[in-house]
Amino acid sequence: MPGLDNRKIPDVVPFSFPRENGEAYRHTFELAMKSDPDWMLITSFNEWWENTHIEPSQTYGWQYIDLTTRYSSEFKGVTFLPSLQTSRTVTVRGQEGELNVVLTNNGNGSAIDLIAKDYAPTGMESVQSVDRLLPGDEVRYSVPFSILLGQVSLRLAPGAVTSKDVYGDPHSVQTIPVLQHYLAVFSPYGETSGTGWYDADSVAIFSISATSLPESGLMRIFGVKNTFDGWAGDSTATSPSATIIMDRPKTVAAVWRKDYTQLYVLATFLAVMVLFVIAIVAHKRIVRSRHLPRLETNNLAATRIRLSLSQSDSSNT
Repeated sequence: MPGLDNRKIPDVVPFSFPRENGEAYRHTFELAMKSDPDWMLITSFNEWWENTHIEPSQTYGWQYIDLTTRYSSEFKGVTFLPSLQTSRTVTVRGQEGELNVVLTNNGNGSAIDLIAKDYAPTGMESVQSVDRLLPGDEVRYSVPFSILLGQVSLRLAPGAVTSKDVYGDPHSVQTIPVLQHYLAVFSPYGETSGTGWYDADSVAIFSISATSLPESGLMRIFGVKNTFDGWAGDSTATSPSATIIMDRPKTVAAVWRKDYTQLYVLATFLAVMVLFVIAIVAHKRIVRSRHLPRLETNNLAATRIRLSLSQSDSSNT
């Protein structure tokens, strides 16, 4: 047992022996192991009334849990080691960003105390202290930072995590650095997607929402359209959706052309109609011109007849 003190328990024979900062617990284990046992049983995990508890407490913290881990590993002939897994990701919203860190203890039974240091792009140091990270547990924290106006690359120096296991042995892990580049996607028409920050050498997807949009104003009435014709800048893809490798900051812009097809069809139709009308008018004029001389001859003959009749009437009178 780690120690004993039953002097506050009524109706018992008072007895106590000090813990001596874990030495009594160690001595108990050593005596038990000298008997070459097949197994050992700890029966005082939470016996607070006798002060024989090894459960974590305000007075002793995790001291006796760690000692139990250490001595039981000696008894079993195994070593409980911490295995710290680290993850660092970046999220950016406008001019504000966050470095998101996840630390996970994937060890086989050793809890750890750790101190984690991270650095923002401005060089500001962030220090996180974790008193106890049990096997299978994780701790998450964020380091805020600001994006400078016009900044197109984001570099975060590697962080460092120092820890101590239940045996008192130190461990150190360096977290990977972060490098991201900015992709800018532009278009005078439609809506684009893909603008944002990407990990270096990752593949970014960008696209345009529509490939054909009507022109504004009067030209819209005549069916003039703006048609997507591909991408320019750091990509020459011709499809509405494309990919690009972010090995550096990049910019792509949608290229559009005016489509006058419907206007040309309308103009052609109107021209044909005008020519048709002109042809009809011309035809009528030709027909009329052919009948005009015959009418004039007939009119002259009629006039002569009338004159002759008039003269005849005068003679008879």
